[in-house]
Amino acid sequence: MIKSKSSGILRHRVVWPLLGALVIVSCGGGSSGTPHSVNVTVRGLKSVSGLVLQNNGTDNLSINTSGRFSFATQVSNGVAYSVSISAQPSGHTCFVTNGNGVVANADVEVGVVCPWHMAYVIFPPSVAPPNTIAAFYIDQATGALTASAMTPLATGSSPMTVVVNPNGKYCYVTNADGTVSAYTIDPVDGTLTAVAGSPFAAGTAPASLAVSPNGRFVYVANQGSANVSAYSVDVSTGALVPISGSPYPDLEPHSAPDSIVIDPTGSYAFVSNGPNESSNWSYPIDPVTGALNDNSISDGPYGAGAGSNYLTFAPNTNFMYESDNSGNIAEYQVNLTYGDTIPLLPQPILKTISDEISNIQIDVSGRFLYVPNLNEGQILGFTRDLTTGELTQMVPPQVPALRGLITIDPAGAYIYATASDGKSDILGFTINQSTGALTQIANASTDATLGGIALAISALAQ
Repeated sequence: MIKSKSSGILRHRVVWPLLGALVIVSCGGGSSGTPHSVNVTVRGLKSVSGLVLQNNGTDNLSINTSGRFSFATQVSNGVAYSVSISAQPSGHTCFVTNGNGVVANADVEVGVVCPWHMAYVIFPPSVAPPNTIAAFYIDQATGALTASAMTPLATGSSPMTVVVNPNGKYCYVTNADGTVSAYTIDPVDGTLTAVAGSPFAAGTAPASLAVSPNGRFVYVANQGSANVSAYSVDVSTGALVPISGSPYPDLEPHSAPDSIVIDPTGSYAFVSNGPNESSNWSYPIDPVTGALNDNSISDGPYGAGAGSNYLTFAPNTNFMYESDNSGNIAEYQVNLTYGDTIPLLPQPILKTISDEISNIQIDVSGRFLYVPNLNEGQILGFTRDLTTGELTQMVPPQVPALRGLITIDPAGAYIYATASDGKSDILGFTINQSTGALTQIANASTDATLGGIALAISALAQ
């Protein structure tokens, strides 16, 4: 044994004879081990400059898009790493996940999420976790969904529809048990928190929910009890407070109100009747209280066809569209002075090739309209004349592999289809900004979206 002392450190060197060679083993004070890379996977960023990461307070890493990146300096085995954000990108508030630890004989994988848009997905009783709502990040660069760290929250029994308040502060879910669940949306990471007192009582079998453009009022079409529940939104808590006179049982006769929508000015509520009628009615909204006038002032009921089931307005216009279960789309121009619906000529009703279409989605530019063809498992696309409001079917007209309802993100970049069978993943498609054509996103969803039946998308309030 050889003892040596250098720089105040006592070292031991052991020498063993081995086949005529010397093997020297150093005990203590040596290298910390093989260095490893510290890798970062960024989600939700698309051509946005300004994001700067640091590891252990040094080694800057500048990033301007989603993807996988590595710090220039490797870290030795057994040494701690700590990834932090030195500078935020323009328009985003990013945060680090699993950014601290000790290198353990492998490269390090760190996550950075830059929330852009959030998808809120509801799950029925037949899937796990049943009767819940979950939050997913939408990657701005790819459109892919990534599950957030939020534990899925309970809804009421058998959630039906999910809607986000236009101000991005609240999320609402109608439940088949006759309730509405309400949640606040965290403006930074998009996670949800149940509003105190939620779920709130509605009528029987609430089928549709609409929020006024100013976010102050919420309306629910109750299919089972044939009435409309109306609420004001508590500005400080998000709680739903029934408006005097709600629910409204004295509206024009409904067989079963199936869809409710508010025009872009917030002046009128429009209600469609289904599944056996072919009509829709408009009701003035009191701008102060949110109450509905109990006498429709439409000059007569109009409808696409038997089983009218979905209404929507083109963004910032008075053009309204209605679908039915017979494959029809009705086109209207609404008189926002009197609330009456005027069928567009010469083609007020457009017959699609489908026997059953469901919800209607129009992109933020108002140029493209899409409906799901449930029987054929496809999406039908239409271009929309910005002046006349009339529709022209796209060629080719369909995108395969649709399974349920559709939702367009607020920027008009992506469209998503949920699984009406309660067994499939959510599908995503990019929207060609020139033609409106759809291209399926590879691996748009994760296993966590399996069985989601409806989703709503919110742009975070950065």
